[in-house]
Amino acid sequence: MTTYLTNKEIHVLGFQRTGQHAILTWIIGHFGRIYWKNGMTPKQDKCDRCLSNGDWWLFDTNKRPDFSWDVCKNVDANQEAIIIGTEYLWPCLEMNPRLAKERKELAVSMGYDEFSREQHYVFVLRSPYNHLASWIKIKGFNFMAKRFASCWISAAEEFLGKTDILPSPKVFVDYDKWFMDEEYRKSLSKQLNIPFSDKGLNTVMKIGHKKVWGSSFDLMEYKSKAQQMKPTERWIEYKEHKDFLKQMENKRLRELSEEIFGEFPPL
Repeated sequence: MTTYLTNKEIHVLGFQRTGQHAILTWIIGHFGRIYWKNGMTPKQDKCDRCLSNGDWWLFDTNKRPDFSWDVCKNVDANQEAIIIGTEYLWPCLEMNPRLAKERKELAVSMGYDEFSREQHYVFVLRSPYNHLASWIKIKGFNFMAKRFASCWISAAEEFLGKTDILPSPKVFVDYDKWFMDEEYRKSLSKQLNIPFSDKGLNTVMKIGHKKVWGSSFDLMEYKSKAQQMKPTERWIEYKEHKDFLKQMENKRLRELSEEIFGEFPPL
């Protein structure tokens, strides 16, 4: 009989600042005890981190309901799920090529035949105007912002099924709709084959960039009341920013955005 290190393996994927950590926290809230490893970032000709590098984060929401974590060198079998995060920086969506081998090696090293019984690949997409605004707010108009349109287009095409790059089974998350619509969140829980919970909905995870934690705009101000933030209105601050507007002028980006999110804002 095949043995598994974990029953459920969930990947949360998206371009940086697309809202995947909000989705991640919400997913964590469905469980009592999970392990998470972040930063599995594929690069153009090499890989950044994989399972053999860095630490695991252990969330035990039964003991620590504030969604704080313990840092661990290794994962163990005493968990309900293992969650792996991928943050893209380039307009390509391939998974880290080291991942499959390292999953198998980790499971075998712990006496199991396979890493997981069930997998899900959760891909998060945010409206481009709010996504780019959040990126600029926290990191400025850097290399990612200058290629934002091409990155977002590659994500939107995968979201709409125009490409088929990511592994299956895929769970596509419209971040804007997820934030506003409980029924939509229930449908996502169903796709993930887990009982619905909004336990993590109002939590802002203390993770960030150069000691800037949480939301690009609000930081940790709303750490336990995330639903009071206004993530669908971030574009307003940049509606006259020339570099922001240049990215938003991309015809293909606008077409895909309107197909997914409806009418483009009055930029």
